[in-house]
Amino acid sequence: MLSFRCREKIERELEKWGIIAEVNQGMIDFQNELSFGEAYMLKEGILDLGFEIADDAESRLLDRISETISGLVDHYPEIPAEEYPDYLKEDLGFVELDSRDLFSQVHGVGVRRFAMVQQVERIKEMILYEDRNPKEVAEIFHFKNGTQLTHIFQKVTGLKPSFYKQIRKERKEVRELNGFV
Repeated sequence: MLSFRCREKIERELEKWGIIAEVNQGMIDFQNELSFGEAYMLKEGILDLGFEIADDAESRLLDRISETISGLVDHYPEIPAEEYPDYLKEDLGFVELDSRDLFSQVHGVGVRRFAMVQQVERIKEMILYEDRNPKEVAEIFHFKNGTQLTHIFQKVTGLKPSFYKQIRKERKEVRELNGFV
């Protein structure tokens, strides 16, 4: 995940070289294949801005790390976010320090923080769409209690789980009022 300013810097560098591309979550999606010269100049420009460029193998590894984390959150919610690097090491067999550094540079957060954010996103879904209360969700994700879940949730989103519970309630009322239930 890149900050708005970082994304803006990269987009300006792309414009400077007349390259049409979209910058999304630390990745550049090119509309056309780059010539050797364009690729070289862009790489130099991006390195001058202080960013790293991942090669295809590194990019695939980063995708696999992200996918593995999402899969763990969906299928094994009881695993604490701080244990994700160990699971990644076992599952992907990656060199921990290099991959974690690269992951942090590309996504703007470390593996643990990324896992925590993914867990909070899943918790939001559970509250909004599955009508789970925070206590149930805390049990599913093996938090010590609802207070710990609320603390982590608020740390990531800036909001309490009760905010999403209220949104669910309001949506339900609107659907009932309009005869959609």
